[in-house]
Amino acid sequence: GYISEFMNVFHGWYAQYFNKIHGRIGHLFEARYKNRIVDVNDYGVWLSRYIHRQPCEAGLVVDPEQYRWTSYRVYVGFEENPNLKMGVILNQFGARISTQRKAYRRFISGNDDGPIDWDATSASPEVIVGGDDFREAVNSELKRRINVERAIKNPLMSVSQLLEVSPGLLKKPRQG
Repeated sequence: GYISEFMNVFHGWYAQYFNKIHGRIGHLFEARYKNRIVDVNDYGVWLSRYIHRQPCEAGLVVDPEQYRWTSYRVYVGFEENPNLKMGVILNQFGARISTQRKAYRRFISGNDDGPIDWDATSASPEVIVGGDDFREAVNSELKRRINVERAIKNPLMSVSQLLEVSPGLLKKPRQG
């Protein structure tokens, strides 16, 4: 989508700018920006855990709360950020926010890596992360949106496809 396109352009622009300022060449980022469509109910909490544990896994900190560049401190209540919508994750840990935050901290500090290998997923070209039903529903919705966009851009082609006729047959004949 648009965010993905923007991030790719931004990464390229920023790398050029940084390289020019610092007199260097080459890539700044390990890999191109990637986005994934993730089934929040089955995989979202595990993706959240993976993201919040990365500073620990990389040896930058011992506890995720020591790392200020992720949203973990907001999730567990040490900081506030009204722009962050945590409900989709925290609601899976109980009804009250205090209960949710405690359970989330235990979840993040646990040893279970969950149902998916996020390192392998990040290297995979697969954009949709979830079960078969979820992937099928997302693919169906994406195809519907593409068809709507095509219909808006070229209504004559869309009507011809619906009627299963050549677009030329739908054009108004020239009068000479």
